[in-house]
Amino acid sequence: MNKKGMAVELLLFVMIGIFLAIFLAGWIYAVDLVNTNLINIPTNNNINVSQATQGTFSYLNNASDEIAFLPVFFMVAYMLGIFAYCYYSPKSPVWFLFYFMFNILVIILSIYVSNAYESILSTKVIGETLAQFSTTNMIMSYLPVWTTFIGFIGLLIMVSSYYREGGAI
Repeated sequence: MNKKGMAVELLLFVMIGIFLAIFLAGWIYAVDLVNTNLINIPTNNNINVSQATQGTFSYLNNASDEIAFLPVFFMVAYMLGIFAYCYYSPKSPVWFLFYFMFNILVIILSIYVSNAYESILSTKVIGETLAQFSTTNMIMSYLPVWTTFIGFIGLLIMVSSYYREGGAI
């Protein structure tokens, strides 16, 4: 384990959130596009592609509706992992100032990430697919608030766990 606390973990929380949301929205869009195009292929020579598509790809298309919850699941799990890491990692009080400053930088970065996500959400192609991700949209819209909450609660947990270990500042 690294003894510097968990400054980079908060940055990874922000990046995992936006990467998963955009990647899975692209996945759903591509599966829907392939499914629609395969169903619309005209039949000839006793080959019915639309029937085969409805028997195979339509199940994948139905399952892709449940994928919208995955970014929320990973972000909440990562948040809980950050809290556990803050509690159990050995640390020195020297790194609290570094952690605090890095939190400020990640909060500023999360403002830009949230604005970029909002502009992606307003596009026609991927924005319509991202509209299905209602909880992820709420988290990403308020990403600076979430990042502030997670960062400073993590800082409090780090301070309290240092005192639990018998340390003194």
